Amino acid sequence: MNTDDTIAYIVANRCSVSRFGDGEFKLLLGDNLVFQKYDSLLADKFKAILAQKEVLNHICCIPAVLTKINANELKAGPRKYWEGYFKGNYWFLQKYLTFKKPYYDSLISRLYIDIEDKELSHSRFYAIKKLWNEQDILFIEGEQSRLGIGNNLFENAHSVARIICPSLHAFSRYDAIIEYVKENVNKNKLILLAAGPTATALAWDLCKFGFWAIDIGHIDIEYEWMNMQAVEKVAIKNKFVGDLFVPNEAKGESVENTYHNSVIKSFVS
Repeated sequence: MNTDDTIAYIVANRCSVSRFGDGEFKLLLGDNLVFQKYDSLLADKFKAILAQKEVLNHICCIPAVLTKINANELKAGPRKYWEGYFKGNYWFLQKYLTFKKPYYDSLISRLYIDIEDKELSHSRFYAIKKLWNEQDILFIEGEQSRLGIGNNLFENAHSVARIICPSLHAFSRYDAIIEYVKENVNKNKLILLAAGPTATALAWDLCKFGFWAIDIGHIDIEYEWMNMQAVEKVAIKNKFVGDLFVPNEAKGESVENTYHNSVIKSFVS
């Protein structure tokens, strides 16, 4: 499915979403990332998700550009990267994929910086914001993600709460996060996940327990870049930008009290 069809499907079906990019594929194949070391249990979860083992109302997303869907929408650099990635890695990845069910597009959270036609970015952000319209949202996010702080991306939500997990190696707190959500979170909430590769697995497992959970990834940073009309990936005040590969404190001054007041649980020691 392409980007637009994927967004429309999620909005219409209120389904949970796990997304794969090159980072998740790298972990699957046994390598480490800067922000998440390899863990065999996480890799096993990835294998099950890609095989699309039966989980009610859950979809698995991979980059649609791998099948050349949406490829012409990308700038030349990103398009060349994904074409090269596909040629270099398909042989290793194909055994984990199924051809019995459709895959959806993981780039639903990458709506601006790599897109050639910026009008598409505006229309897609408008469409995806319908997901949380008048919804009570729970963010499960990295320590420095700060989704929605300093912008109006989630202004149409009814309420916002946050669970904070480590920015580095978040999978180390996986079981604790799952148990906390099961015991303390109302299933009427929409759970939006921005916790690196851990979010891919969390959306799958939380869906099993009856929660609506979407791995929303970098959408807040992409929205920031769109609002500032950025032409390349740049630092965002008060937010950690993983794409820049700088695993340290977020840039800028202290964040607003609204952020701290929305935190209901932190798994950062």
